[in-house]
Amino acid sequence: MMCRYYRAFNCDQAEWQKGEPRMVKEWREKHAEVGQGNPHEQAEKMIASFPGRPAIEQRGMVAFYSPSDDQVVVPKPELFESQTAFYQTAFHEFVHSTGHPNRLNRFDVQSRPSTEEYSKEELVAELGAAFLCNEAGIEPRVDQSAAYCKSWLAKLTADPKILIAAASLAAKAADHFLGRDRQQEQQNDAVPSIAQVVPQISTAKPISSREEQAEAEM
Repeated sequence: MMCRYYRAFNCDQAEWQKGEPRMVKEWREKHAEVGQGNPHEQAEKMIASFPGRPAIEQRGMVAFYSPSDDQVVVPKPELFESQTAFYQTAFHEFVHSTGHPNRLNRFDVQSRPSTEEYSKEELVAELGAAFLCNEAGIEPRVDQSAAYCKSWLAKLTADPKILIAAASLAAKAADHFLGRDRQQEQQNDAVPSIAQVVPQISTAKPISSREEQAEAEM
């Protein structure tokens, strides 16, 4: 596995001799539009626009994605401590759903994942949810995400490259959720994808998810 690293700077720290590049202008315009609206309304629009999205149901007290049923289940919004918590959790489960064989094919719905495979997928989902919250203009609960990721990373210390690999897969999942991977295929001047700004992994082994909620919930 080989990684490519890039030095990145905040665009506000740069002096552009010929003016800001097109990619920077598009980014500013997009985020200016997001900032003018309600972040939670933007999140709803993003979910409604997810191409080929799985079935969605609001019920129970536990959020999970069922690969065998291709269904996302989340408790009703009023059961969460905040709207931000609700959408952060919903995005987490939708990122899981991008791994279905009909989408990005990260896992086999017929096989039971190992602990390491499950840990990798959970990390991908949490990072992907953070990317999507940023797209919606929602400031995710960093303390919740950090604690969640730390609990899974403790089991992955044998592979120090796992965070980079997970970030790459999470970026691809977020782009798929937003439909940007298809935009990139259809036109050259598509909106810059999240994957373009995340270190790329030349090869990545497929990772699995659990088949049933009783085995392990995503």
